[in-house]
Amino acid sequence: MRLTEVGSLAIKKGINEGSLDVGFICNVPLQNEDFECRPILHDPLVAVMHHDHRFASVDEIAMNDLESEPIILYRNDFSLHKAIVEECLRSGFYPNAVCESSQKDFMMQMVEAKLGIALLPLHIAKSMNPSALTYVPLRADPLHLELVMIWRKDTYLPFAARAFLEEANRHF
Repeated sequence: MRLTEVGSLAIKKGINEGSLDVGFICNVPLQNEDFECRPILHDPLVAVMHHDHRFASVDEIAMNDLESEPIILYRNDFSLHKAIVEECLRSGFYPNAVCESSQKDFMMQMVEAKLGIALLPLHIAKSMNPSALTYVPLRADPLHLELVMIWRKDTYLPFAARAFLEEANRHF
């Protein structure tokens, strides 16, 4: 068994071409009926900010409340980057991205340094330093991290891949 980290598009391509047996993809709608899929995680994004930010004491934030805020985003090759930008556009503005990163820890450090607000999955927000950072839900939960396990339909899967899928099904 070999584990490789690449983007969702590369994973779908690898499964289609047969170089990968099973993959985990985020926030990519499956429009190809050649895939089997198993939802793994549905996690809402929340606004993460320094505890003394003006929004830190509110119960929820509307997307358009973020229009004038500096935003710390995932890099543009992440599906969450695209989802966040699209939701901002639906809310009438383009996000003021002051930093882009692939590392959640770096993103939280930038928020802790008061450089902006980050939109992160709830399970990540719950693990952050509560003495400096807080999080506030987004009104109507417009954004989610969707994690899906995929594999090719009607194709032979090696024993290790079948065993992995069986174990994953038991776990998830």
